Amino acid sequence: MIRNVKLLWLVHLVGNLLLLGLAWLWLSIPDARAWQLGTTAVLGLLILFGILWLHGSTFRFFADEAPSLGAAFRSSLKRVPLFALWAAVWIGLTVLVERRVPMRPWNWLLVWIVIPCILLPLGAAAIGCGRKALASYSSWRYWGFTVLMLVVGFYVPSRLIFWIPSVKGFVSEVASFIVRWFLAYQAFVTAWLMLAYVSSGGTPRVSQVKTASAP
Repeated sequence: MIRNVKLLWLVHLVGNLLLLGLAWLWLSIPDARAWQLGTTAVLGLLILFGILWLHGSTFRFFADEAPSLGAAFRSSLKRVPLFALWAAVWIGLTVLVERRVPMRPWNWLLVWIVIPCILLPLGAAAIGCGRKALASYSSWRYWGFTVLMLVVGFYVPSRLIFWIPSVKGFVSEVASFIVRWFLAYQAFVTAWLMLAYVSSGGTPRVSQVKTASAP
């Protein structure tokens, strides 16, 4: 299990960067000709599918529904459309809050804390984790740990990236930015995997089933 978790962490480190690079390529494609529009549409769909498949399979893996990482990716394929619907709901709610609640810190609290806490187990359930994911709502550990990981995964990386240390020289500034970006990226990936674990009702489950003690 630990070996598969480490492999999943590496898959996320590389996979997210690859998807980000493809997104940059997608934005750079001109749209003057029909074939360019077609390429843009196909590549955009592939990027969207890759994002949904990667992150949906992560929920599936931590729910212990599949015996291996590869099995988790295979079993989540048929659930990607439902997971996409869940992602659309998340995006829609975020846009709605941004438009209707312009005042901070309430805007930030709703977008980065409240909405993720409510929707994460639903996303895990959509990808096939079922009752194990929904049982997370009844555990205080889920709520406390999720808030903590959201802060670690979003707030801490943003502070690292936008922090301007007192270094002199172009080379030192570039090196500082690369180090800070890499640390922020690692923090984000690690926090996201832990969020997927706790919201999918991973093993051991967040909400433990009470059993009688053995004689």
